Amino acid sequence: GCDTKIFNLENRNVDENEPLIISTRSMTNTLYNQELIIKAMPEILKNVPTAKFIFIGDGYLRKKYERMCEDLKVKNSVRFLGWQTPERIADWLKKSMIFISVARSDGNNISLNEAMACGCFPVCSNIPACSQWYKDGESGYLVDTDDANMLADRIIKAIKNKELREKSIEINVKT
Repeated sequence: GCDTKIFNLENRNVDENEPLIISTRSMTNTLYNQELIIKAMPEILKNVPTAKFIFIGDGYLRKKYERMCEDLKVKNSVRFLGWQTPERIADWLKKSMIFISVARSDGNNISLNEAMACGCFPVCSNIPACSQWYKDGESGYLVDTDDANMLADRIIKAIKNKELREKSIEINVKT
């Protein structure tokens, strides 16, 4: 499960002027669908030019994702950090405004639990592994796994709605 000694709200510090959007999923399987996040970036950056994207995790798909970022001209807004310790992951989550997981299928999504414990607003696949943890539009957003426009729209809405994000923290840390 989620180690709340590491993953918690302690020292949470989000920069509202430079929102961090984070994914902590492995790059070893196309099932995690990180391509969708990258495809949504141009629209997000058009609306929120100061947004930054953090990818924690690694795998054989990383080079492909880095090339996609170059091709879409978003690479200056993206950092690929590779594997990190749980403590470093928690540090990044505590700086991040939004957590994304758009896997096509998943088991118990521990990375989502860790992000929620650290106060990130979740934007995740509308699949049972995610939808069991929060209510769409109330304490996070659920998105289709093949719709980059929907993903971009929900991320932009979350960035612009501080009240919703703050309300979600109250709800999600109890989950």
